[in-house]
Amino acid sequence: MSVNGKSDQAHLNFKGQKPQTKPATKKQRADSNNSSNTSMEELTNIQTQLEAMTNGISELREDLKSMLKREEIEELITNSVSTIMKKIEESMLNQIEKEVKNRTNTFKEQIAGLEFENGQLKQTIVELNSSTTKSITELETQVGKLYDTSREALKLANYNEQYSRKNNVKILNITESSNETETSLTQTVSNNLRTTTDVELKPEDIIAIHRIPTKKGAIRTVIIKLRNNNAKSSIMKKRTPIKNERIQASR
Repeated sequence: MSVNGKSDQAHLNFKGQKPQTKPATKKQRADSNNSSNTSMEELTNIQTQLEAMTNGISELREDLKSMLKREEIEELITNSVSTIMKKIEESMLNQIEKEVKNRTNTFKEQIAGLEFENGQLKQTIVELNSSTTKSITELETQVGKLYDTSREALKLANYNEQYSRKNNVKILNITESSNETETSLTQTVSNNLRTTTDVELKPEDIIAIHRIPTKKGAIRTVIIKLRNNNAKSSIMKKRTPIKNERIQASR
């Protein structure tokens, strides 16, 4: 078996020498002495040939002994298969390691990209939070200003409303007709005031006159908006205690 794990194929070598035979001599009729010598020579030749054959068989046996046995062949095959499987395993491991390395690098790149995007999102959130906080502060300031302005406007509106109602007079229990108009209502109120308070209400003293809603079935109250406070004062001063319930200052 060679150093490389392979065996050199044994060859059958016959190292014995082929017996040399003498050329046949022409037989001649001879006497008994010549015949005896010839027989001896033939026996010698046969013996020489037998010895050569015996040597050849011995050498053949030695050559057969040097040939591979079955166990050695099986061992050689096992070693060869093991070597091949080892190389295949190493190749597969190298491919797996290479693939794992490539996948790992890909994942690392993706993770790095995600971390970068996450950092940008965090920065965006911080900026939005700062901007939102600033906007909320500004809105709160504006709301505060609007609240103060609305309070002032409400005060002014109340004052204007009170001022606008300053010269209003509310008259109750003025009979209401189905075909009542502003002119007929003015005439009815003027006649009523003349009768109950002895006040002569001129048409030019009245800016507006109308009825306001009340409970169903009740007579609607009449509101008179007078031109100035003098006309209102003349009415309020001259109303009698008995008829006080019918004439009221509008609030």
